[in-house]
Amino acid sequence: MELKRLYSTVELYKSWLKSEMAKNEKKEVLVRVILEKVFESLATGISYQSVAQYADLGSHNTARDYLQFLKDSFFLLEAPLFEISQKRVLWRKNKKFYCSDPFIFWLLFSFVFGGEDVSQIASRKLKDPDFLAKFVENLVGTEISKKGKELFYYQNRREIDFVFQDDTLPIEVKYQRRVIPADFSYLKKGIVISKSDFFVDKEVLVLPLDLFLLLG
Repeated sequence: MELKRLYSTVELYKSWLKSEMAKNEKKEVLVRVILEKVFESLATGISYQSVAQYADLGSHNTARDYLQFLKDSFFLLEAPLFEISQKRVLWRKNKKFYCSDPFIFWLLFSFVFGGEDVSQIASRKLKDPDFLAKFVENLVGTEISKKGKELFYYQNRREIDFVFQDDTLPIEVKYQRRVIPADFSYLKKGIVISKSDFFVDKEVLVLPLDLFLLLG
């Protein structure tokens, strides 16, 4: 019964996506290829130009238009680059894109790559440590967004996954077997999301993902 309900929900959301595409005059084949690029570049900044080249769109403006459609339809979240020292958003630089919800993540993944049902895809892909780490970063991004915070990232010599325009502590995801202070030596203060480690090092709180999700 649960599997039937899950299948029904997946099909409902896929119908919603296709309905939104039709209403906004977006080609399904282009949406698939653009989302494929998003998944390929998950947790990495990408440019409209690189998306346009990947999808053979001819213009970065088309890439921007399609990605804006996916954001406006609540399928994707955008994280622009934020320059901490100057306290300004660098809108022209590469942006990160995340799926707006864990369920939406797997829905879009199955929409793009197909072949299996959502539960089978999730079970198989999450066995890959690299993919799992990227999925967790996406999950953390969705939780931050649900708290009403805009998403930004910082990159200089090192990258910080999530930074904010106000005084909210930056958040770095280190979903690995063990986290030690050397892993975040570039972070003066903030929160590090771990797999299971829980400790404080100077002004950095290392917090297990499960506990972070419970904080609400």
